[in-house]
Amino acid sequence: MLHVPDGVEDGTALRVPSAGASLPHHRSGDVLVLVRVAPHPRFVRAGADLHVRAWVEVADAVLGTELTVASLRGPLRVTVPPATQP
Repeated sequence: MLHVPDGVEDGTALRVPSAGASLPHHRSGDVLVLVRVAPHPRFVRAGADLHVRAWVEVADAVLGTELTVASLRGPLRVTVPPATQP
């Protein structure tokens, strides 16, 4: 069984000790698993950060508002302060 930790980055090598083939009179070797992270249709990774794009109307950017945006744990309320610049 291989445990892949949350937030693991693309290209990370995970080691599974003693899971490789064994030869007579030799112990089993380790297995290295190379992680490849598939792109997501909504979220984009930037290092350890996760980005999601949300549209803000001009009037809402000028006056300020609250938006609901998607997150990995469900909808998240975000405050857009007044006079927000692009």
